[in-house]
Amino acid sequence: MTTKTGRTYALSGPSSIDADAAHLWDSWRKQHGAVVLREVTTDVLDGRQPVAVNLIRQVG
Repeated sequence: MTTKTGRTYALSGPSSIDADAAHLWDSWRKQHGAVVLREVTTDVLDGRQPVAVNLIRQVG
């Protein structure tokens, strides 16, 4: 994946759920009142591009 600024990122290793990352995401989501509209992890891991970034919305 290449960002608009030209940085390139690649995932390595087997896919999995990191407990620390999941906790951080859940804390951020609750603090900001966000609702996940669609999980895109498999889209990213399978290399299907582009993945929409507007899949999270604030409630209220």
